[in-house]
This record gives sequence, C-alpha cells and structure tokens, in this order.
Amino acid sequence: YLIPIAIAAAALPSLYAWGVTVIAVGVYSALLFTTLPASHGNHGGFAMHVFGMWVTFIIGGLLLMTFVAGMAAAVRQRDHSLARAREQMLRNEQVTALGALAAGAAHELSTPLSTMTMIVGELQERNPDDQNFNQDLATLQQQLTLCSHQIDHLLGAAEQARGEDVAPMQLSQWLAGVIDRWRLMRPEIQTKLSLPTLANDPQIILDDSVSQSMINLLNNAADASLENNSSRVSIAARCDDSVVEISIQDEGKGISESERARAGRLRFSSKSDGRGLGLILSHVNLERIGGEVSLDTRESGGTHTQIRLPLAALLAQ
Repeated sequence: YLIPIAIAAAALPSLYAWGVTVIAVGVYSALLFTTLPASHGNHGGFAMHVFGMWVTFIIGGLLLMTFVAGMAAAVRQRDHSLARAREQMLRNEQVTALGALAAGAAHELSTPLSTMTMIVGELQERNPDDQNFNQDLATLQQQLTLCSHQIDHLLGAAEQARGEDVAPMQLSQWLAGVIDRWRLMRPEIQTKLSLPTLANDPQIILDDSVSQSMINLLNNAADASLENNSSRVSIAARCDDSVVEISIQDEGKGISESERARAGRLRFSSKSDGRGLGLILSHVNLERIGGEVSLDTRESGGTHTQIRLPLAALLAQ
C-alpha cells in the first residue's frame, strides 16, 4: 500500500494524494487488525508486533507524502516557471522584431508625410473660399501633424533606448500630457476625467514606451465603446506611497473569461480590423518596470482596465 501512496504523492494534487493516503491507511488498518489477529490468535507479543507494523506503515506513508509530494510540487513549479520564461522570451523576441521594423518605418514615413503636408497647404491656398473643403483639409492637416509627432516620439524612444538622459517631470504633468495627446488622436470620444489634485505628486522619470502603452489601452477602450454605439470613456488616477493606479472604463460589450486569459500573453483582437499587438506591447512595456495591467468586466457593462505602476521604479533619483 506504500506504492499507491508514492504514485499519488508524485502525480496527483495534494488534496487527492492525501485522500489516497487516508484510504490506504484505512484499508491497511482493517486488514491488520481484523485478519491477522483472527488467524494467529490473541497473543500479547503478536499484538504488539501488529501494532508496531501499523505505526510503521503510518509513519512511512506520512514521510512519503511529505517528501515525495514536496519534490513533485517543486518540479511542477519549476516546469511552470520555465514555461513562463519561454513564453516571455518568445513575446520579447516578437516585440524586439516589431520595434526594429517600426524604427525603419518611421524613417520611411517621413518623406510621404512631408509630401502630403505640402499638398494640403497648396490645396488650402487654391480654395480659400470653400469653407467645407478647407475644414476637411484642416482635419487632414491635424492628422498629418499628429502622425509627424508620433514619428518624433518613436525616434525619441529610440534615443532613450540608447541611454540618453530623460528629463524628470511631475506625475500629474505626465498624466495630463498623455491624456491630452490621446484626446488629439481621438477627438470623437467623450472623456470623463477623475484626476483630483494628487496629495502625493512626485517627480518621476518615464520613457515614452510607458506613455505609448497607456495610449494603446485608451485606444482599446475607445474602440470598444464605439463598437457598442457609445463614445464615452472614463479615466481615473490615484497615487499613494507605493503605487500609481490608473483606471480606464469603457462602455463596450465587456471581455470574456477566455479573452482575459489570453490578454497580453497571446496575440488576439476582439476587433474585426485589429492586429492584436496593442495589449502585448502594453504588457511588455509595463512589466519591464514592474507594472501590470488587469482587465475585468464591469457590472454595468464594458471593461475596466487597471494599470498599476510601482512608484519606486518611477521616482527620479
């Protein structure tokens, strides 16, 4: 009966392994105290021998459960850690390759953007009296300027990656800058802000990848609301002595359990035209500084995205 206990301790979860141990002890006890005394008589010396066998069996079973189960759990934990490390390595390789392509694309896009900006300016000069046409051109000009700024941010992030100094700023200043930048990108979204004056407003140092990650999550929230015939997104933030929490709530259809399990780990998108890269990039960038992103379905509908950043990793030294 020690062999089933050893196999259960090595292969089964702890609760089931202890169940097998209890059953084995019960069956062994029944055999020992009913069958053997009946066949050998009720001699005192033999009774002590039977009792010693019973105690030895229980001690052996407990030792097997303690040590074999502990070793099996350590092996399973090691395998789980190795699997997570392999997954993270593959994900980081994808992000690195994507970053190299993005840097090359930034240089290549500069020329066509400059050409389009010049053509828009010429069209505005040719039709100064057509207000509707000029309004469309102004919108186009705004979007071209935004694209140029995005390229500048991308190239600036590359310079930061090469080790150039980043200027510190107040936490509230960084939050306001990111939200203003996103609002310029998504003027159709009605934003509800809950950004009270922070009692703890430290100076922080953040590279642009963190700002881009937050914009990716804001864009996901905006797209989710629009797909559900809404245009509202709520943003809230708080800071204490250890963590910065940023909350984003959309009015979309919510997120399923299967999507929550894949979010940030596997490439997927709930949008018909999505590429599934935004969440992966956001998770990688935030995990690099010890942050995390969690997604939950709101009771009133939509998704609640929470960003947690450790304050110690952000503080300017």
